[in-house]
Amino acid sequence: MSQQINHPESQVQAVVAFAKDQHFSQAIASANQMTNSSLKANALSAIAEAIGNLNQPDKAAELLKEAIASANQMTNSSLKANALSAIAEAIGNLNQPDKAAELLKEVIASANQMTDSSDKADPLIAIAEAEANLKNWGQALKASQKCPSKDCEVELLAKILTVYAEQQHPELKKEEKSEE
Repeated sequence: MSQQINHPESQVQAVVAFAKDQHFSQAIASANQMTNSSLKANALSAIAEAIGNLNQPDKAAELLKEAIASANQMTNSSLKANALSAIAEAIGNLNQPDKAAELLKEVIASANQMTDSSDKADPLIAIAEAEANLKNWGQALKASQKCPSKDCEVELLAKILTVYAEQQHPELKKEEKSEE
C-alpha cells in the first residue's frame, strides 16, 4: 500500500502507521523504498521510536538491526546522523543490556564511518546516553574518546552525568517532566 502512495509525506505517514501497528518489517521495507533521504530519515526515526516502546526486547533487537542496516544505506551524513541517533535512543530503552551492547557496537561502527565531524557527534552523544541508561558506564565514557571535538566531549559527558544523577535521584527526572 505504501508503495502505491505517490506523495512523499504520505509515505512517511504510512510507514509511521505500520510502525505504530507493530508491522515493523513492512515499515522498514517501505522506508527503504523511499527516495527522499530526509523523509527516509524521519521514517527510520519514527520506526526506531516505536520499536523502542515495544516491550519485547528480542523482537526489538532484531528490528533495530534492520533499522541500522537501513541507516547505513543513507548517503546524506546529516540525515544518517539523525537516524542513528534515534536508533541509539531506542536501543537504550531495551531491557537486555547484552543485546543492547551488541547493537550499540554496530551503531558506533556506523557513526565512525561518517566523515563529517559535526554530524558524527550527534549519534556518539546518543550512543553514550544509551550506554548510560543501561548503566554501562565504561562504554559510555569510551564514546567520548571517539568525539571529533571538545564540544562533543563536553555535551556527551554532560549527558552521562545527567543520566547518572537521574538514576541516583529519580525525583530529579520527575521534576524535569513536571516543568515541561
